[in-house]
Amino acid sequence: MNRILRHIRANAIAYLALFVALGGTGYAAYSLPAASVGERQLKNHSIDPVKFDPKFIAGTVRAWAVVASNGRVVAGGGGPKVSADAPYPGAFEVRWGARFPSVCGTTGSIDSSHSPTTEQIPVPGNAAASFSAGYATAYSSGGRPSATFVYTYDQRGQLTPLGFDVVVIC
Repeated sequence: MNRILRHIRANAIAYLALFVALGGTGYAAYSLPAASVGERQLKNHSIDPVKFDPKFIAGTVRAWAVVASNGRVVAGGGGPKVSADAPYPGAFEVRWGARFPSVCGTTGSIDSSHSPTTEQIPVPGNAAASFSAGYATAYSSGGRPSATFVYTYDQRGQLTPLGFDVVVIC
């Protein structure tokens, strides 16, 4: 009981802010009649071309791919073609159908739906839970702006062929 009181005292302001924020949103949703905001309430040209200027947009997805652990492209945009580096299992090169400026960034993550099981966690009273554990690194070489290199690792940090998702953002 003492722990609960200490927790409530330490977080009282946070709880108050949460309830005020949720209450205001709930009140607005409840008090506005259905379909009360429509074409008549929206003014023409309220979104002007300057708001679409690329220098005001933080980034857009230019290319993406979902890749299975054997290097097969499951889905993608931007014309991805993948080759696995045979001597290094878990090393992949994604060649895109377009070139990107050097300011583009890439990121990758493990896709457990296209990866083999790497972990079995015992669940008391049930069958063990199976899942794919690991992480991915992705980078684009400055000399080859149309290629992304992805390395997939198991939970111990060993190169392991795992399915991954990769995206190029400019």
